[in-house]
Amino acid sequence: MDILLPVFQLLYFVAHFLASLALSVIDTFHDLHHLLLRLYSFFVPTAIPACRLQADAAQLKKVPQHLGLVCVGQQAQHIAQLSTVISWAVGYGIRFISLYDAHGTLKHNRPVILKALQKSSSDAVYNVLSYDHSCSPERDVIAGMSIKTDSDSPPQNITVNLLSLEDGRGNLASAAKILSTTGCKITMSLIESHLVTRGQPDPDVVITIGDPFASLAFLPWQIRLSEFFVAPSLSRFEYSDFQTILKKYSRCEQRFGK
Repeated sequence: MDILLPVFQLLYFVAHFLASLALSVIDTFHDLHHLLLRLYSFFVPTAIPACRLQADAAQLKKVPQHLGLVCVGQQAQHIAQLSTVISWAVGYGIRFISLYDAHGTLKHNRPVILKALQKSSSDAVYNVLSYDHSCSPERDVIAGMSIKTDSDSPPQNITVNLLSLEDGRGNLASAAKILSTTGCKITMSLIESHLVTRGQPDPDVVITIGDPFASLAFLPWQIRLSEFFVAPSLSRFEYSDFQTILKKYSRCEQRFGK
C-alpha cells in the first residue's frame, strides 16, 4: 500500500502533463492555422460568393432588416473592411445598414466610402445618406460592380446611413426641443417623425466594434429592442464571426413589438 500511493501520484502527474501538452499543441495549431488563413486572405483576397451568402441566410429562422455597426475609436478608419461587412449583409438580404462613430469620421470619409461601395462585388444599388443639423438628408446613389443591367429582376436597393453623435443623442435632444414648443400631444409616432432614420425600421442587430464596448449614444430612441453584439476590431472580424452573430440573433426569441 505504501508503494501504490507514490505510483498513483506519478501516473496522475504524467497523465496531467500529457493532457496539458496535448491542449497546448492543439491551441498552438489552432493559432497557426488562423494566422495562415489570415495571411492567405491578405495576399489572395477573395469575396464570399453571393450563392454562399444566400444559402447561409436561408438556414436562419429570421434575418434582420436593419444592421447597425458602431465603430469605436480608430475602427471608423477601416473603410475597406466596413465595405466587406456591408457586402455580407447585402448577401443576407439586409436592406438597411447604419454606420456610426461618435466623432463624424465616417461622414468625413464619405467619398472614400462611396468609392469602396462602388468597387464592391454586390449586385446592389446603394442609397448613401448623411444628415445635417436640420435632419435633411444628403443622398448619393452608387451601384456595385456586379450589378446586372440586362437582368429582368431589379437590383437590391440598400440604404446606408452615415451617422455620428449629432444623429443619435443630438437628434433626440433637438426633436424634444422642437416638440416642446408645439403644444401637441407627444406620441411615439410624432417623436419618430423627427428622427433622421424616419421611415426605416429600427436596428434589429447592432455590432459594436472596438474597445471598450459602448453604444456611444447610437440612435438611443431606435435601439430599445435591438440585439447587441461585440467584435474586438474590424481587422480581425471575419465572415465566420458575422455568420455566428446572425445565427445567435436568429435563435433569439421574437420580442414584443418587433
